[in-house]
Amino acid sequence: MQLDYTFPKNLERFFKTRRRTITLEIRKRPLLIIALSISAVLLFVLNILLAPQPPVRSVFLGLEAFSEAKKVRAEEYAPKLFQQAEQNWQLTMKLWRQENKKWRIKRDYLPVLQAAELMRLQAHQAKMRSQ
Repeated sequence: MQLDYTFPKNLERFFKTRRRTITLEIRKRPLLIIALSISAVLLFVLNILLAPQPPVRSVFLGLEAFSEAKKVRAEEYAPKLFQQAEQNWQLTMKLWRQENKKWRIKRDYLPVLQAAELMRLQAHQAKMRSQ
């Protein structure tokens, strides 16, 4: 007795089609991975480019004016202005910390800039009055 191991025609067609489909899926997979990688890199770069820059220079200038006022002992000769400058310094740092907690794109450093500029002006006035 001899057994016939041939598939019926309809099953043979199914397996050929399925093999072709799997081959196409494997070919599409690297393209999908590449496309997802490129989009992730683009999102990362746009996140960096579109994010506002922190006001490092303004805060540094304000701190420099504050330390100069302290050198000429403005806390003794212009205590009110010096105290206001110190409060604005603390406010600047508080606002900056709050902005840094936000998502990079949603940061708004304008209040930080305004508080730093006001602190710099008050420290400069306190320095001038104490000289």
